[in-house]
Amino acid sequence: MRKYYNHEDENLRRAYRNNLRQLIYDMFMMFFFGMLVTPALLNATKDYTKDIGDEDLASAIANNSLLNTVEILNSSF
Repeated sequence: MRKYYNHEDENLRRAYRNNLRQLIYDMFMMFFFGMLVTPALLNATKDYTKDIGDEDLASAIANNSLLNTVEILNSSF
């Protein structure tokens, strides 16, 4: 890792440092996005599934998959 950070080739050194900065920025923004948006999205999903209800099999599957997707998103952040 250090051999690329202080490499004698300027292009390789610059590319490595820019990629490292971009990775850190992306990780921070995903963490920040998850902290702000995911709880509100989870509450909205639970309210939506309560309002729609599970009258038939198709709506039950759709509600369950929506809730599972939001839970996965919540746990990943």
